[in-house]
Amino acid sequence: MKSYVIIFLVFGLIAGCASGGFDSAMKTSQLRQGMSYQEVVQLLGEPKTSEMKKGAFVATFWLHEMWKGNVPYDLVFEPKKRTLESWSENKDKYEENQNFLSQLAGSLSQGSQETQGTQGAQGSQGNQGSQGATPAGPNDSNLQKQIAGVWWGYSGSTERKIGLCPDGSYMDYTESGYSGKSTNQYGDTTMAWGTANQGSRSGRWTITGTTQSGTIYVNFSNGGSTTIQYRQINDPGCLSFNGNTLCRQSAACQ
Repeated sequence: MKSYVIIFLVFGLIAGCASGGFDSAMKTSQLRQGMSYQEVVQLLGEPKTSEMKKGAFVATFWLHEMWKGNVPYDLVFEPKKRTLESWSENKDKYEENQNFLSQLAGSLSQGSQETQGTQGAQGSQGNQGSQGATPAGPNDSNLQKQIAGVWWGYSGSTERKIGLCPDGSYMDYTESGYSGKSTNQYGDTTMAWGTANQGSRSGRWTITGTTQSGTIYVNFSNGGSTTIQYRQINDPGCLSFNGNTLCRQSAACQ
């Protein structure tokens, strides 16, 4: 469970929430020179930052791309009319973000190993820890294997992920965040703001129902529990979990 917990924790850090939802980078193929700022926002969602830079209005959108994660795109607008002039992936910013996440993953991995060692010692004394938590409800093991995977999506400005491992391990992660800054006519930053809320939980899960609809029962490692109602929707590869549409990123959770 250690490896996918680390993935969940680091995936949304720094980049924050991606604009436009799952695999939104594909929408850049619909961009055209001369589009208004409002038309771009309707297509891609709100940018994460915007600023005046070298006489142009630059808005940065973090767009989700399959297998790469959140990718920054800089869109350059004419400053007065706010019409689109050019756009491109900011590869330097993406690489900088990936390097930071790699370093952070290493730190989290070391901390996770230390925690597991402590839990192992407790387990030998009769404390089961999160891996030994009793499942919260009845279970269909075949259905569990079919539904297992990493499910990802957005609800408003909140990024949500659920990790359902076929061995019964569970992890969920949420992050809500906003950021931006303003500059004067010389390109100097005059104000910057940002806020973010993050949360993650782990435990064990069981499931009953069918691939079309059913109930997931979760026991958290802290002793709490919850139920998640899921159902099929008209979007291949996606399910509604308690009303939130999440799409399967991967059939494996490690």
